[in-house]
Amino acid sequence: MALSLMFGIAASGAAAQTKFKKRPKVSPPDCYCTDASGDRKELGEFVCLTISGRSFLAQCKMAQNNPIWREVSNECLSS
Repeated sequence: MALSLMFGIAASGAAAQTKFKKRPKVSPPDCYCTDASGDRKELGEFVCLTISGRSFLAQCKMAQNNPIWREVSNECLSS
């Protein structure tokens, strides 16, 4: 009985090893923000946003795996 138990354990271990295959390499998602006109802005880029009549400088960043506009200044820079 001990021999059949050992064989059963060894066989189940071998079966478990064959179930796990290497996962294919997956590239990370292409994350970016969009401005008011729908143009793509890359992570780290700054833009002047106007929302409800209020303008401010914002940067495209990631938060909880989502691209967002984060306010970095109360006013927009002018050149």
